[in-house]
Amino acid sequence: MIADPDAKTIIIVSAYMAEGCDPGKIDLVAREIEAVPDTVIISIDPNRKYNRTNLIWGGPPEAVLESALRFASAALSNIDMRQAGAESALFGAIDLVSFLPLHSREMPRVVKLSKQYAREIARQFDLPVYLFGFSTRAAQKKNLNFFRQYAYRDLSELIDKPRWKPDYGPRQWQAASGACIVGARYYHINLALYFDTEEVDLINQLSEHYQTQARNGVNPPGADAHQQALRLLGRVKMAADKLPDEKIVRLICNISDYLDTPLAPVIKAIREEARKLGIEVVGCEILGYLPAEALVNAGRRFLAESAPRFREDKLRYITLALQNLQLSSIMPFDLNRQVLDYHFEIDLDHV
Repeated sequence: MIADPDAKTIIIVSAYMAEGCDPGKIDLVAREIEAVPDTVIISIDPNRKYNRTNLIWGGPPEAVLESALRFASAALSNIDMRQAGAESALFGAIDLVSFLPLHSREMPRVVKLSKQYAREIARQFDLPVYLFGFSTRAAQKKNLNFFRQYAYRDLSELIDKPRWKPDYGPRQWQAASGACIVGARYYHINLALYFDTEEVDLINQLSEHYQTQARNGVNPPGADAHQQALRLLGRVKMAADKLPDEKIVRLICNISDYLDTPLAPVIKAIREEARKLGIEVVGCEILGYLPAEALVNAGRRFLAESAPRFREDKLRYITLALQNLQLSSIMPFDLNRQVLDYHFEIDLDHV
């Protein structure tokens, strides 16, 4: 059991490092994280093509801070960007460290922790650090895409420009380590919807319509269903592909803020817009993980429509969400693996 007195507060870390080819180095970094008591590694995802690894872990605040510092130390000691960085799309040896709350009400605390971490790695490792997401006041830096226009090879020139002054650390090019991006955000949910069509262009047309509206800053007034769908789906990143062995097309939606764009309204809007083209959604799937809060919120919506006076039952909310959103219709939803909360020995009272 987690012994920390603040055990019900669990914070998730998603971190990228510029090593995806050497299993020995990846394992060394992972072991440093695991060495911190009360820390749980959820996934290790190396990518040889882009020579990077994404590690996701979590624990109580103090354990998360210590394990994230050990991650930084181990990665910086074993990765030299002068050897790996010329073609890298990343910012540095420890490219991105995101802190995520399991429950949205913990976001202020997560922001504070992310800034504490940013200050500490800047001080300990003489590293330029940039804040993003909820951790920065700079509007253009709230979106990670601001940083993703550039990479390690661009930093030597960028760092001298006024708007590229680091939030913490030296305003000086660090050839061996590069720089690091740190911030607080919500867990990004990857939702897949499957359609009874083989025409991927038709689904691309559907998704592109909303993305174009978002890029053009279109936010139509009014309350009819189509206008609501435009406002909602314009805030969701989408990409369609055809499954090679199936006569169906899949639309992958990246939901970066499940409070702003909740699962149930997103699925409902896409389903209704697809029907206008004569297409039906035949199933949905969560790719990867999500916080219990996202499912509980969806379940509350469904229960309010049928039994508004029913007592609070978080597991029932989750079950209702899985059923009504058809999240096990394509592949069985693995509650114990895919719901982040279940990786820790805590109940759902915190949700």
